[in-house]
Amino acid sequence: MATLSARDVEAMKQAFMKADHRGNKSVSLSDLTQVFQELDDWSIEDLNDLFQAAGATNIENALRIPNFIDWVMQDDDDVDGDAPMPGVYEAEQEDEDDAEHAQLSLKAAPPTTSLDLSQNIPHEEWMMLSAVLDFDASEANHGFEHAVRMKEMEQCPNCSNKYMPDATFCRKCGQKRLAEEEIKVDASSKASLKAFLDEHGMLPSDHESMTHLEESLALARKKLANGERYQSNANDQALPTALEQVVRSLVVQNKPPESSWSVVSDRKACLSKAGRLALESFKDRQHELIAKVKEAQVTPPLLGSHAGRQGNREHCKQDVAAMIEQCKKAGTKYTDPEWNVLQHPEKVLYVDGEKPGYDCTVAKPHAWKRLTEIFENPVLFKGGVRPADIEQGRLGTCFLLGALGAMVAADEDFVKSCFMEYSIEHGIYGIRFNLDGEWHHTVVDDYFPVDQYGRLLYAKGHDRDEVWVPLLEKAFCKLHTCYEMCDGGLPGEAVATMCGGCKGKFPLSKKSRADPSTPESYFKALQNARQRGWILS
Repeated sequence: MATLSARDVEAMKQAFMKADHRGNKSVSLSDLTQVFQELDDWSIEDLNDLFQAAGATNIENALRIPNFIDWVMQDDDDVDGDAPMPGVYEAEQEDEDDAEHAQLSLKAAPPTTSLDLSQNIPHEEWMMLSAVLDFDASEANHGFEHAVRMKEMEQCPNCSNKYMPDATFCRKCGQKRLAEEEIKVDASSKASLKAFLDEHGMLPSDHESMTHLEESLALARKKLANGERYQSNANDQALPTALEQVVRSLVVQNKPPESSWSVVSDRKACLSKAGRLALESFKDRQHELIAKVKEAQVTPPLLGSHAGRQGNREHCKQDVAAMIEQCKKAGTKYTDPEWNVLQHPEKVLYVDGEKPGYDCTVAKPHAWKRLTEIFENPVLFKGGVRPADIEQGRLGTCFLLGALGAMVAADEDFVKSCFMEYSIEHGIYGIRFNLDGEWHHTVVDDYFPVDQYGRLLYAKGHDRDEVWVPLLEKAFCKLHTCYEMCDGGLPGEAVATMCGGCKGKFPLSKKSRADPSTPESYFKALQNARQRGWILS
């Protein structure tokens, strides 16, 4: 590794001060790269050696600046191998990891359930089950209506035959396929338990959640049998969820709590219909709204992980529907103004908006084409969704695609629920993600990079007409500003961005690497985690 002179050390300290954007004496790995590129006589090999020696490739968020500088300057002549980072005691950490593995491995396997997820439940049962699980009543009702409409859009109500992708008529009985807004939901409508899971982001492979759902369903049916109505058990979570969205919008727009009503009235906050109604009751009492927002800023409401999904879906559908209507009037296809690959391809491709970084592996496109120019009959999904459908292209998104494979293996309907509104005809797709614990949607057009033969350059589906894989990759990269920003990453981050919730990891200690058969608790811990529905990638 190269030797730092006193001049280099001073230059490094100054560069670190510039890179410390958050003011907490820490620096991200991308900033760290920029710092050392500003120093003279540092080759790519030197940087790679330095980062590997520091363990930078294993650190998920940031390096502490004082610790890193101390580590660079310490004398490691008497150390066997690279010296550890200050404050990180490898042996103690490995013992803790092994202890955690052993603790999880000793846990009893979660009980299996005999719950039939294909069974259809009526509106009253759906609503009572939602009340037992402490879901908001208004959002639960909207969720039921959405589930019924999705079922009738996918399956012919006359003969129960599944519609072909983008079909207008049923191929078996000839009945016309209704648009979502044409489908009527009434007291006789039913939706499946599987649809209930999809509406609330629950996975069938999560045995603990399935056990809880089975117990809650039994309790809901008991309450109904005793003459109770869901209205008397209903929970109003719309206001706390809406207040949390207002706080989020104020932060994004850098506005004070006194601007709370303007955030509500400009309709930029991601609110559900129920949430908007709850907030509009404060129209003539705006001082009370400001007080509640201030209270939520200090003591945020305790909300379920599904909170905000309904509002995000409604917001996305409205946005995409409005864009489709504009395309119809203009007689054009949608072109993303924020990510215009024809006018500013470098901004879409590279972090600095001009050229690739020193370790960038993003292949340069030969051209950009719409999906309808690449494929004769592109469809979002064709048949089932399987991990084997995913193929990596010339972009380092293996972390994302591997995570997608793990999520699809856990529940193939998960990917379908990410596409909340789209039009292949107009080249527009609204896709849902979770950003910092908040449900968020990204809208993309259907321009994609191709090679000299007109083939997709980055991720693709095994069936070339099936386009959900490249679309998810593109939307994920847009969410993170550009393709190069996703040229390498962590699977846990990808899972959390797609599913919400938190992530973790099972470190493999040196003892386990030396002898994979010990400790046995590591593999039992993985098995137990999988049985609990954890997504492992």
